[in-house]
Amino acid sequence: MTTTTAVTLPQERQHTAYSSRRIWVRHGIAHLKNRRALTRPPKPAPVKERQVAFSFTKNLLANADSADGFAALFRALYMTLDERQISYLQGTLQLVMQADAAEEIQQRLEELGINGTFKEI
Repeated sequence: MTTTTAVTLPQERQHTAYSSRRIWVRHGIAHLKNRRALTRPPKPAPVKERQVAFSFTKNLLANADSADGFAALFRALYMTLDERQISYLQGTLQLVMQADAAEEIQQRLEELGINGTFKEI
């Protein structure tokens, strides 16, 4: 058996004031929940592409390791291009090479419709 005690007028006013403040807090929390502000943010989408830019100047006759390193780099670029993993390509190469190799490069450039500058040094 429970007994109830009468609530006095000051207690009733105190309860009303407390309830009036509490309802605003509850509405604020509901608003945050509706806007999903209290949930964890979604994981960012994985990066699909990256821009790669680099420049270099290297004497390849002075060090065989440098030549091998650049050969590996250009093989990797070739494979990436061959597998159609490159969506945009822009570049400028300035090379000093044997005359017979330059003729082959010139022919390949012409097949692609690219104008190259070739001069004897």
